[in-house]
Amino acid sequence: EIVGLAYDSGGITTSTVTVPLIAALGIGLSSSLKERNPLIDGFGLIAFASIMPMIFVQGYGIIAYGSGGDGSATTAVESTVAASSSAWWAYVETLLASIRDVTPVIVVILVFYLAVLRERIVDFGKRAAGFGLVILGLYLFVIGLELGLFPIGESLAMELAASGNLLLIYSFAFAMGFATTIAEPALTAIAGKAAEISEGSINSALLRGFVAFGVGVGILLGAYRIIHGDSIVYYILSGYVVVIIMTFFAPRTIIPIAYDSGGVTTSTITVPIVAALGLGLAMSIPGRDPLIDGFGLIAFASLFPMIAVLGYGISKREAIRIHERRILRMENLVISKVGQHISADLDGDGIDDTTYINSLPIKKRNIITITGESGSGVSTVTARLAEALGYRKFSAGGLFRSLALQLDMSVEKLNKYTKSHQIVDQEIDALLRRLGEGNEIVLDSRLGYHWIHNSFKVYLTIDPNIAARRIHEDIMQGRRRAEVAVTILETTTSIEDQNESARERYFRTYGIDITNTSPFDLVINTDKITAAEVAALIRQHYREYQQK
Repeated sequence: EIVGLAYDSGGITTSTVTVPLIAALGIGLSSSLKERNPLIDGFGLIAFASIMPMIFVQGYGIIAYGSGGDGSATTAVESTVAASSSAWWAYVETLLASIRDVTPVIVVILVFYLAVLRERIVDFGKRAAGFGLVILGLYLFVIGLELGLFPIGESLAMELAASGNLLLIYSFAFAMGFATTIAEPALTAIAGKAAEISEGSINSALLRGFVAFGVGVGILLGAYRIIHGDSIVYYILSGYVVVIIMTFFAPRTIIPIAYDSGGVTTSTITVPIVAALGLGLAMSIPGRDPLIDGFGLIAFASLFPMIAVLGYGISKREAIRIHERRILRMENLVISKVGQHISADLDGDGIDDTTYINSLPIKKRNIITITGESGSGVSTVTARLAEALGYRKFSAGGLFRSLALQLDMSVEKLNKYTKSHQIVDQEIDALLRRLGEGNEIVLDSRLGYHWIHNSFKVYLTIDPNIAARRIHEDIMQGRRRAEVAVTILETTTSIEDQNESARERYFRTYGIDITNTSPFDLVINTDKITAAEVAALIRQHYREYQQK
């Protein structure tokens, strides 16, 4: 008798009031602690708030029913509405109930803020007004649900169950689950916060759509279980096994959000209507016990969003991998084509390479182009930034070094060769423009900002001596291929030669001074900050750029 109710209890504990507060607590803690990622560590508290009630209610059931009792404390399943002599008193009762529901939350916040932290509340009047608006908003929200949404939902559930039309029942179950979830304020708040923290790599609307789809499928499957009289245990256990398996394959950044989605979907709007559908079906089908069969739909509405969001994370990561493989194929094609050209030219065949590729205007997209001085960490920052944003990445410098390795040339020698042979730059430029026609990519390239005009343009600077030490260390540890330098002095000389060669080459070919930082949206000196700090700074300014 207690199993379905226990599973449902995990969903009803997180409401419109508690979800934003719990989420803010987790995100605030992770943001204030060192080496914590708010996206990975900040989410997940709602999942704990959902799963622990299931355990405790199951324990209560074991005690109440396993000790020889008849469970009399839970045998009555009723929906009680306080009777009153007049309609206005019912509204007063609802207002008092809203105050009662919100007051414990306010008291806990004030006690910890004033008594534990001993902090003074800034703008007390504004905060008090905010608490008042929360109570008033919740009151009006509940009144609206009771006057309009609940009666219609309950009536539809009862009538559809009585009709016996399975197609209509399943269609209504899915549509109701999807529609109520999309309208759920708690989900809107969490999805918006996830999109904000991830700097747009998690799409708020898409996340809400996947969660709503999961709820719809879950309620549909739950309705199927009630109609066929199957045990809820097998469905729920199988579902959580799927969740556990998918967890091993999902990106780390999506796992806490997926777990939290199971709690945010069953809130103020969803729970009463879903419960009404379950009880309506159980009471309308002969041989069904409302206590055993009527409860459990909320558990399905909590479980399947986790599966849907984990699926969203896995599919998004696979899409990125497919794009990265495509970029790799394009890089290999460029290396092969340019390599064949240079080999033939060195053999004296003399292939014409004077064709000039003109710049074309590109529509503004979510693209970041990064360049900078040698040793400033452009490649490392590009990789970190792409990972943090969930974007693809491309490094023209990495491609250039790969080409040098294939041709058994040093980077310095290849740089000198390209000064008089435009084919290398032309092929890389053509590749950049093709990549610029896409979206959600971070490009490490000298001329990426030139070819992709409406990208977010970043330039990194560094003191030459610091750059020499960094590059020398990378060479010694094998992190820079096709580069050889025995001493820091040799590294310094090599950097100067490369920078001068590149400056002359690009100015002669394109008429561009690559040391001019005026075309860039952001210029950062990396002397005293790490690559992670540079990437975080770029994300901050990129977010502001997107909002313009």
